[in-house]
Amino acid sequence: MDLSLALHAFANASSEYEVCEVIATYILETNLASSLAVYLFDSHEHSHCVIESMRHSEKDAIMIPISCYGRQLGYIQCIPISSEHQTELHNIAQLGGFAINALKQTLEADLKSRRLGKASLLLDTMLEMLSDIILQKDRFSIARIAGQFLMGQLRIGTYALIGKIDVRSYEILSSNGFTKEELASFVASIEDDKNRSLLNVTVIPMEHGHVERGYIVLDAGERKHSDDDAAFVSMIGMISALSLERTALFEEETRLMALNKDLSLAAEIQSQLMPNFNEQIIGCEVSGTTMPSQTIGGDYVDILQYPDGSLLLIMADVSGKGITAAMIMTMVKSLCTLLVKQALHPKDIVQSINELVHEQTNSNTFITFACIYINADRTYMTCINAGHEFPLLKKHNGKIFELDKGCMVLGVVRNIASLTYSEYPLEHGDLICMYTDGVCDSSLEQGNQPIKKEIAACNKLLVHSAEDIVKSIINKKEGQKGARMNDDASLLLLRISS
Repeated sequence: MDLSLALHAFANASSEYEVCEVIATYILETNLASSLAVYLFDSHEHSHCVIESMRHSEKDAIMIPISCYGRQLGYIQCIPISSEHQTELHNIAQLGGFAINALKQTLEADLKSRRLGKASLLLDTMLEMLSDIILQKDRFSIARIAGQFLMGQLRIGTYALIGKIDVRSYEILSSNGFTKEELASFVASIEDDKNRSLLNVTVIPMEHGHVERGYIVLDAGERKHSDDDAAFVSMIGMISALSLERTALFEEETRLMALNKDLSLAAEIQSQLMPNFNEQIIGCEVSGTTMPSQTIGGDYVDILQYPDGSLLLIMADVSGKGITAAMIMTMVKSLCTLLVKQALHPKDIVQSINELVHEQTNSNTFITFACIYINADRTYMTCINAGHEFPLLKKHNGKIFELDKGCMVLGVVRNIASLTYSEYPLEHGDLICMYTDGVCDSSLEQGNQPIKKEIAACNKLLVHSAEDIVKSIINKKEGQKGARMNDDASLLLLRISS
């Protein structure tokens, strides 16, 4: 074999063994050595003999390295026929090193190409799955599509997708091959037994952003899953978790939109239940406003007329906020309207409201309530204050009285043991003010001084509107560092005009 034939053989070699075979054939046929052995290094730098043809003692053999770009790939152990042949032996060893290195590079490139093709196939599968899942709006459809990809790509026939409702609650979203009893067992024990001994199954989390949305359960005995299979299932789990998260957000958004719609309707209905402060009342000038801190509030303001023309001014505040407080407020308004039509005395009305709230609400609910009865001639008034902010009476001479007599808050006990009331004569120009703690809280350090200051500024010729007074007080509060309106604010003003 001449050198050109050896080069051609090196170029066509398909394995390291064939390269070693060309080296040995060339050396022996060209009589460069009488006997030889070719060794190659493995990945751990351990040598192993590939071809051996040794007929003499190893003591007479020389070592010729097989190398490429300074890296030794193996060596030739041989007994040269003549010392003049060592240069040729080194040359053929170096050519063999280049051939082995080229072969390794080719095999590595081929392996990378196969990996790239597999990754491309996986990416195409993921994109296809995403395009199908993105159109789904419920979690069961998402799980069904994920299950179809498990069966289609991995030929998995037995699986279950279990969704996580909350910390300890789960539901079966999609399954195939498992019995109802097995599925029930998964749901009952998956949190305590995941990835351990759960009925000989493999459990892979459906996880996105370190948040688990559920689990994919595979039958461990159906087939042996490779690392690539596990990676594929984990990818399906991640896409499923992301889609389930999107669906949960969509459902929450839909629920909130419906709730906001209901709240807007409730606020509209509540506004219709408030008295018309622009309505003319014989012998009185009236101004009032209510400003809920949320969409709907728990303050109750009303002016009810008895059959004989007498008035009942009401200011109440239901504990809590939002829908619950608004519903209780509506219930109280209905009862007050009915009892005034029946011409009951204010103390009987207070007793009836107390019984209603005590019986129809939970133990944590109560109402602060104040009502002022004004006779038909507008010559005297009676006030009962049930734990509410003290109503104020400003006489025409400028003196201000706090109307503090009454009883405890309503709804705590079934029967009110002690009930008193304030009585005052009324004259032209007298001003009555009722408000809730959203305007100013008498339990705080400044007490009701802000509202007293505003009322004191009113005179016989000028009575500021209730809305102006509330805005003035609230603006001053919000001007303080860190202050903001966090409670419903209501105010009612009534001045005797005749």
